[in-house]
Amino acid sequence: MSWKDIKIDDIAEIEKVVAEYEIGEIKKTPWGKFRVKVLEKQSGTFVAITNLMYIDKTGFENAGYGEGSSEEEALEKAIRDLMQWLPDDKELSEKDFTVSDPYDF
Repeated sequence: MSWKDIKIDDIAEIEKVVAEYEIGEIKKTPWGKFRVKVLEKQSGTFVAITNLMYIDKTGFENAGYGEGSSEEEALEKAIRDLMQWLPDDKELSEKDFTVSDPYDF
């Protein structure tokens, strides 16, 4: 039996962590790197999310997020999604971001 076939009462879904990437970025973020976790869903599709979240003008924390039919597609979409949140007309500092707790990530 595959993990994708497991069904348990009161468990909504099982996702498998298939990869974690460290992304080097030196122009917009104050740390020079961030991480992306990629999960495979039981349906066979993939989702990716960044540990770095940009805090917008309203105070909302925006993580990079991507979905795809492959690990690589979800990874690329999550990176592009985070980068599109970051303004070009403002020098960003640590106060403009939140980082996921390592326990949650």
